[in-house]
Amino acid sequence: MWNEDWVINTKMTQCEMTPEVQTYLDEKLDAISKLVVVGDADAKVTCDVEIEKTQSQQHGPIWRAEMNLSFEGNMYRAEATAESINAALDEVKDEMTKRLRRDKKKRFDMIRRGGAKMKEWMRFGRRE
Repeated sequence: MWNEDWVINTKMTQCEMTPEVQTYLDEKLDAISKLVVVGDADAKVTCDVEIEKTQSQQHGPIWRAEMNLSFEGNMYRAEATAESINAALDEVKDEMTKRLRRDKKKRFDMIRRGGAKMKEWMRFGRRE
């Protein structure tokens, strides 16, 4: 689970936070926290979560969940609408993990390419 370096702001609009929803949200944030890699020990991770029930309709995708995650100068945002609050949170978690994994893969690919380039430069002066 996340530690004290995480700042979590939760906003409920047109609904109230129940213990069941809080527990479900904590499970989703725990899954996301495993993908957050913070290099600096003093860095803070800020997560803003907004859950809203739209009043314009009675059926269909009436729940909206939005998540903003920022750390070390990076900002990630995910938003989803669904027919239930749990489904909306699932979709937001899936989108956020997809973005975090893509960014992590990009970072490691750049490191790998840089290492390959250094190896190539080191071989340049060698005679074969």
